[in-house]
Amino acid sequence: MAALPGDSTPASPCLSMDLQAVCQRAASRLDIPWPEMAKETSRSRYEGKHFPQTTRTKRQLLPVFPEMLDEVSVSWRDRPFSNKAPIQGASSLDCDGMERLGLLRIPPMEPLVAAHLLPRMGPSPSRNPTLPAKADRFQSIMTERAYRAAALSARALNVSSMLTAYQAELCEDMSSNPGPATLDEIAAVTDICLRVQRCAVQATGKVMGIMVVQERARWLNLTNLPDREKEDVLDMPIVPEGIFHSALASMQRRRETKKKEDEALHLCLPRRVQPLPSQQRPFATAALPPSCSEPC
Repeated sequence: MAALPGDSTPASPCLSMDLQAVCQRAASRLDIPWPEMAKETSRSRYEGKHFPQTTRTKRQLLPVFPEMLDEVSVSWRDRPFSNKAPIQGASSLDCDGMERLGLLRIPPMEPLVAAHLLPRMGPSPSRNPTLPAKADRFQSIMTERAYRAAALSARALNVSSMLTAYQAELCEDMSSNPGPATLDEIAAVTDICLRVQRCAVQATGKVMGIMVVQERARWLNLTNLPDREKEDVLDMPIVPEGIFHSALASMQRRRETKKKEDEALHLCLPRRVQPLPSQQRPFATAALPPSCSEPC
């Protein structure tokens, strides 16, 4: 008996809708290695031996999509602090009322509250209130950047969610009324979803990179480095091994290079030792003849 239009076709009993099972089939099709099952923790002696033991299932980790790993770290490699290049395709994800809904920028600080907490500032509706300390202002700027990137990721997920729901409707149409037009539409939606998800992944990676830059800045505030050198450190590539991992190695190389250059200059161009100025006598004493020790 053919399914009536609008009726949902039950899934095949041989296909499990479990997330891990579907991901395993996807990984197999995409040639992505499937991780081994995490080892079970050792049984506690507090559980005893007489009563039935608590059933423990081993934890199965999901694989990492290789292209996702490449895209999430795009902003980590090239000047994560000073690079303000927009994410490709971001402007096409703007949605209706995004500023009103908090999907564009961080909510503004109320001037009245700022004037209450900082009486010297005074209420000024013409300008955005700022914090008095330089380090706090820097953190506010970076938080604003992170919020904008996170909002972009949310707008991308908005489009992806809508298209995925539309794709589910098209799949339902395929079960009742298959046709090449519906199949082409599903293929088009799939490609668009992949592009939108890449934008979301890059935006999320940017948020993660900004948070690393903020943590670097907090620790650099404990140093006496000038602002220019601090900015150079903040712009060093980000790696998962450590907050300052690549930056630390780069700073060490720069210090060693500068030390070698100074030593080479000392060897090639030794500076003449300037004689210390002789102790000068008072003017009145210096004007006397050498034989006179006291004024005549």
